[in-house]
Amino acid sequence: MNGRKSFGKRLSFMAPYAVTVCLIFVLYVVATWMNVQNNEQAVERLMMITVIAIVLLAAALSARYRDKRGEILIAAVLMLGMVMRIGYMLYTRSFVRAHDYGTLEPDAAGHANYIISLYQDGRLPDSNAYQFYHPPLYYILSALVMHPAGWLTGADSIRELLNAAKIVSCAASCGTLLLIWRIAQECRLQKGTMLFVMSFAACFPNMFLLAGRVNNDSLSVFFQALIVLYTIRWYRDRCMKNIAVLAVAFGCGMMTKMSCAAFALFTGAVFLYVLIQEVKARRAAPIWKQFVLFGAVSVPLGLWYAVRNLIRFGQSFFYVYSVEENTALYVGDYSLFDRFIAVPWNQLFDPLYARPYDDYNVPLYIFKTSIFGEFSYDVAQVLPAMLLAVNVALIAVSLIAALYLLLFAKGQSFYRRFGSVFLWAVLFVPYLGFQISAPYGCTMDYRYIVLTAIIGVMQIGFAGEQLRGESPRLYRYVRLPVISLNALFCVLSCLMYLCIRAA
Repeated sequence: MNGRKSFGKRLSFMAPYAVTVCLIFVLYVVATWMNVQNNEQAVERLMMITVIAIVLLAAALSARYRDKRGEILIAAVLMLGMVMRIGYMLYTRSFVRAHDYGTLEPDAAGHANYIISLYQDGRLPDSNAYQFYHPPLYYILSALVMHPAGWLTGADSIRELLNAAKIVSCAASCGTLLLIWRIAQECRLQKGTMLFVMSFAACFPNMFLLAGRVNNDSLSVFFQALIVLYTIRWYRDRCMKNIAVLAVAFGCGMMTKMSCAAFALFTGAVFLYVLIQEVKARRAAPIWKQFVLFGAVSVPLGLWYAVRNLIRFGQSFFYVYSVEENTALYVGDYSLFDRFIAVPWNQLFDPLYARPYDDYNVPLYIFKTSIFGEFSYDVAQVLPAMLLAVNVALIAVSLIAALYLLLFAKGQSFYRRFGSVFLWAVLFVPYLGFQISAPYGCTMDYRYIVLTAIIGVMQIGFAGEQLRGESPRLYRYVRLPVISLNALFCVLSCLMYLCIRAA
């Protein structure tokens, strides 16, 4: 009996994610029955009513239970983030604001046809053309979800069925939000800082976009966050459960997108540090056993498809589909200074949105695609313009916070001072290298480094807690402006994505 309880307790960490998946699936089916996907305005109105209800309920409960105000507000922003992600998924069709979706022709090789081949034929692609080179986990899960969704909704066309693939992306985006909450807890953030971080994470627009997209981006970000969480947890508690979950996270992450392998730099650094400490203490044997378990699980799980494609097509492990140099997307004819250093500030608001075939400057592209993706929107221009301005200001604050942590925060833990910056670099440095090796407009998209925004806002929180202890007076001066920027960002983000149209 105790063994059963222990086993149940070990698996209890999965319960919130399983409930989230089931909730999203049910809401998708109900929304399809009600045909709300053809009436995005109805979904947006319902989202607005729900958001207002959450805010009013949180305000009432906070006033009633003041000793629990922090927990109530954090729960409220988590719910608000879920509503925004699920609502965006419901009112956005699978082919709207998509990346490499492809056509539905039999000889096409976009993300849609990858899923179709698994759904209809139950087999992996026979080539590595276009998007078929990707590992298959996202596409397998999408095909599996499409079967019950098709039965329950009565969808009679493959284009309608493909809408169900968004369930996987939406569940991953919502799951990532929960993982960020767990990471913030592991970092021992104070309640006010936790609310600051979680409100930003809940309202970060790029994660809304991920929730409604039919490709492997959202699931990849989920496993990246899971890797970060269980690397920290394993460092604090080196039990078999934590190393096993970490190994599965790596394996599944690489089975979703090979770029997840870059996180081995972060986890490997932690492994090496712990190993050195354990060797010095002459108790390294249990650690070596855990490393063997980690390799035995993560390597075959993460690399089997890469090995398959290497044997069948001669595809290298870190192959990326390359765009022809003579395409209009090519930006390699601009100097590295123009692309990476000299920001054309006169183009910040004119044009307002990113232009994959015309833009060349990486910082400017990051400013815009982090909140809009590579798309334009049919909304009053004042909303996105204000959101963009606030986004740039928050990015500047996060960079200042990172420098402050590195140079002055000697009282902070090793992770807060150096680990977060190193993790940010693990994402950002390969991204910059990608711009040099593949200089195209599309490779500048922020969707490849989504978690850097969360790391940045956590660094603001770390720096704020340090400053509060070292210089309370300066902290009082900067606290309100930074909190106001974050609150304005959240309000503008939600308003904009409650007002956009399907196309």
